[in-house]
Amino acid sequence: MKILKSLKQSVNLLDQELHSQLLSDVISVGNHVNNPNFKVAVFGPFNHGKSTLLNALLGSYALPIALIPTTGAAISIKYGEALQTHITFLDGTKSSESGTDILQRFAILDGERRMRDDVTSVEVLCPHRLLTNNVELIDLPGTNDREEQDNLVRTQLLTADLVIQVLDARKLFTLQEIENLRDWLLDREIKTVIFVINFLNLLDVEEQKEVVQRARSIAQDFRLDLPNSMSNLYRVDALPALRARLKGDTQAAYHSGIINFESELYNLLTILSDRVEQIRLPRLIAIANQVKKSLETKTQQLKDQLRIIDRERNSEIERGRREAEQLKQAFETSLQNLIDWLDPQKLIDRYQSECFQALYQDELTDWLNNTLRNALVERFEAVDKWIEEACYTLGSNQPDEIEISLPDFPEIDIPERPTEIDEPSGAGWAALAGGFVGSVFGPWGTAAGAALAYNAMQESAKKRKEELEANYQSQLLTACNNAVEKYLRSFSNEVLSKVLEYERSVKDVFTFEPPEESHEVRSQRQLLGRLQSALKDIDRQLESD
Repeated sequence: MKILKSLKQSVNLLDQELHSQLLSDVISVGNHVNNPNFKVAVFGPFNHGKSTLLNALLGSYALPIALIPTTGAAISIKYGEALQTHITFLDGTKSSESGTDILQRFAILDGERRMRDDVTSVEVLCPHRLLTNNVELIDLPGTNDREEQDNLVRTQLLTADLVIQVLDARKLFTLQEIENLRDWLLDREIKTVIFVINFLNLLDVEEQKEVVQRARSIAQDFRLDLPNSMSNLYRVDALPALRARLKGDTQAAYHSGIINFESELYNLLTILSDRVEQIRLPRLIAIANQVKKSLETKTQQLKDQLRIIDRERNSEIERGRREAEQLKQAFETSLQNLIDWLDPQKLIDRYQSECFQALYQDELTDWLNNTLRNALVERFEAVDKWIEEACYTLGSNQPDEIEISLPDFPEIDIPERPTEIDEPSGAGWAALAGGFVGSVFGPWGTAAGAALAYNAMQESAKKRKEELEANYQSQLLTACNNAVEKYLRSFSNEVLSKVLEYERSVKDVFTFEPPEESHEVRSQRQLLGRLQSALKDIDRQLESD
């Protein structure tokens, strides 16, 4: 059946340690669903007489009770031409002997009431008519002693087509027995259950009536899939029944209840053998529903975990985007301040006088480097700090640094000096001053300096010369002012073009990129997808089956 493959794959998606029993159940029910044998399992707590009851059923071919004081393994009893025992070990080897003496070594508990851990199966072949038609009896270890025995019993019950629970009349239906019936049987859709009361012969008549009445009221809740015409509660005094069978005492066997129980068991096997699919399919569905429930629980847990992760991640993304937007706005504000400062007319209005004064005082180079350049650097650093902050906060890549240099000062268009103007008496000073200016402005500097000096020293010149000198001075000042204005405009254009280019190059710095999810989270999402797919697959298989 396809659903079995789906169930095995689905259980493997769960925590193996927490769901080892569920995986075992899937494997067990899968192996049994097409098993040709009709399995009858006998179980109950230790020393309730399970093995004795089986011996009484099998009569003279029974397993000697002394050999199995407490069963330590699940013993499968099948039909065979002669009484034989086969032991299969964990390493795959087998040991076979005639009779059942070998059980003393491999099928009973040790001194500490533990099962052997090297035996995987115990099989007894017995020539009894009850075992014909592929009937298989399973003698299970006693429950309520050790967890490993309980787990073995629980697993074996899932593959039993009929369950016989042996009760002790002296301590009937303990709380643990009732819990086992619910957890091991009813919850897994094992509904073909009959009860055998043992040790009733050890009670007086009134006690027997009370025990039977109480047993019937409880057993009635567990008959479920049994035919309405048949009881699911029987009295068998197992040890007297076995003794009577071994002696051939029919009357004693009748009074022990074994004959009636055996007759009813034959009839029940005949009826149930024709309804095997109706018995097994609900168990498969029950296990499938348990797998679904575990998958749904795991799916919900993962959804809850991922919901928390997503909420934290979305908060982180929102915070990152908000920080990115704040940094971008701060950057744009400081950038706009720089752009506004670089406006050519604003630069001229702000710095033309200072630049001209520096030019006049032959301090232009110092002024350009210490005043204008420093003002640019100060404003650019105000812009650049937001780039650095964005790279640090948002994890962006650091952009290439911008390189801004001052443009060369333009040549000044010095007017030609009128020849009528004589050189002033302070010509030497003028020549010296001109030399200083010339060191800054080139060939025209000496003439300009001399002219300035000359004009400054010619207060007593004649009116004509004063007018010429004043006109010349005005032209010279205009030329210098024009040069300063041209320089500031050039400075504005060159720096602004680089700033705008820089703005384009750093636009990605303020783009917030959500961090990649961790490998663990991606694995959780993948697992969630597989769990959801497994659930859908199981639903499809259940609907089709």
